[in-house]
Amino acid sequence: MHMEIFPIIVLEKLNNYVLENNKGFIVGVFKDDNLLGGGLFLKSKNRITYLFSSFNMDGRKLQAASFLISNIVKQYENSNLILDFEGGNLPNIGSFFKSFSAKDEGYSNLNYINVISLFKKS
Repeated sequence: MHMEIFPIIVLEKLNNYVLENNKGFIVGVFKDDNLLGGGLFLKSKNRITYLFSSFNMDGRKLQAASFLISNIVKQYENSNLILDFEGGNLPNIGSFFKSFSAKDEGYSNLNYINVISLFKKS
């Protein structure tokens, strides 16, 4: 296992695609006109997916992520949309999401194997 720096250009392209194609929205959290951080959400027919977020040190101290999610929940509480936290393998992140009454949801996994190609001679 290892970590790499996420290329900012990839995030910029993703943001642009989502916004230009009306596939989601970006929400910022501010205090006294200072940006504390924000999140990128994807929106489909029945689901809002919390795809990405980032907060500066002040945002972390002030629990801006909790404020962000609480406001999204409140905004969509009377809709039929599901707020999808898109998983997370870190226990602290899972505990954070569960504090918003998140429930585990299993996903099916499909692997495609081209069996015929295994028997072809090179």
